Amino acid sequence: MIKTLLIVVLLAGCGFEITGADVAPDAATAPDGALDGTADAAVDAPLIDAPPIDVPLPIAFTLTQTAPDVAANAGAGCNTGFRRWYRVFRLADHGLAAPITVSSVSFWVHRSINAPSIAIRVGTYGGLFNASAFQISQFTVLGTGSTAAPDLGAPGQLVAMPLASPAMIPAGATLVAVELAAPAGGTLDSGSIGDPVEPHGFFLSDSCGVGGTTPQARTSGVIVTVSGVR
Repeated sequence: MIKTLLIVVLLAGCGFEITGADVAPDAATAPDGALDGTADAAVDAPLIDAPPIDVPLPIAFTLTQTAPDVAANAGAGCNTGFRRWYRVFRLADHGLAAPITVSSVSFWVHRSINAPSIAIRVGTYGGLFNASAFQISQFTVLGTGSTAAPDLGAPGQLVAMPLASPAMIPAGATLVAVELAAPAGGTLDSGSIGDPVEPHGFFLSDSCGVGGTTPQARTSGVIVTVSGVR
């Protein structure tokens, strides 16, 4: 009985209670954020004195193979029925290299009365540059548009035709082709350069004696210019 009482007294004398207050950190020495259970991860980033990045601005260009001041010489083809005009441009001849973006085409309208809308298609061409015929199968359309030609009398004028869908000519392309198509109805005659057979302008129209499916080079090349940015 005496031994049991002695053990109880010893334990009572050495007893203690551990509470949160016994292990709380000192606010003066605790790291930032430690008191609320978070760590201060914010680090002041050093300022970098770097030069601005130079982004090249687009440069406008215009492709042309003909002189508009000779457009009064004649009209290219007849002026009724379904007609298609084509022109092929070699980029290297104009100091250009793809990629480029074609945003508009201008077409010399020699004469027009109640003319229908002209459909415009622009793209790359995989056929020969100097040829007597235009191979439609080698024409890859990349941009389109349409416009109505105003009523004009001879000698007419260049009519600008923006593309609703600009043609993105990819890198590696060397030839750009333009197709202008007018359905039957009204009177529409394109301006021409009046030169001998010129291998970059082509024409197709059953009603004008150039039928079939292959546009032919004409003795009076159609006047077309192409504009965009590179």
